[in-house]
This record gives sequence, C-alpha cells and structure tokens, in this order.
Amino acid sequence: MEAIKLTVKVKNHKISITLPDDFNADVVDIIILPSKNEEYVIPQLQMNVINESTEKYLKNSTVVTDNDAVIKEFESDFILTNQQMKILDERAKEDKSTFITAEESLLQIKKRYEL
Repeated sequence: MEAIKLTVKVKNHKISITLPDDFNADVVDIIILPSKNEEYVIPQLQMNVINESTEKYLKNSTVVTDNDAVIKEFESDFILTNQQMKILDERAKEDKSTFITAEESLLQIKKRYEL
C-alpha cells in the first residue's frame, strides 16, 4: 500500500492536493482530519537512557553502545508501579462491553498523535 501524508491549508472550505508523478493509483481513499500541532513528548525514562548513553559517548567516543543492547536493557527494566497495577486491576473489574481491542486503542493513539 502506498500512502501519502500531507498537511495542507484550507482556504474557503476547499483544499487542493497535487499528487507526486510516481503515484499511480486511479482511485484513492481520502480521510480528512484536523491537523494537530501537538509535539510528541518523550517519556522521562527514555530521556534518561538517551542522556546516559550520550554522556558515555562524550567521555569516550570510541565506545559505541549497541542499540539492541540498550533496548533489551530498557525493556528488562520495565516494571509496573503500584499505581499502574491498581489502574489495571480497576479496569479489569469494569463492564467488558466498554472495552476496546488493543488494535483499536493503538489506532486511536496513532490518530491522536499523527503517527
């Protein structure tokens, strides 16, 4: 599937889209959402890992951290807080008819943050 994401200016309730020369579809689906200018916020824990890796690199640039190793270390350090476990426990007690799937949840997040 070929996809193009554009941010275009609305003028007099109209938009104009010019497709690239190599876009060859004869029929397209168009979804129009208001553009959100929200910036993605990097979680503090990830910022700490990045800052630590940067400090190590600046002290000794010949030592390059293996990204896969950093990711494994980060994932192994992931532990739910008591507050997070309480929220999950409370959610598990709710009416199951209000649940959405993980896929639906991810789609909502992607839409919200334009990922």
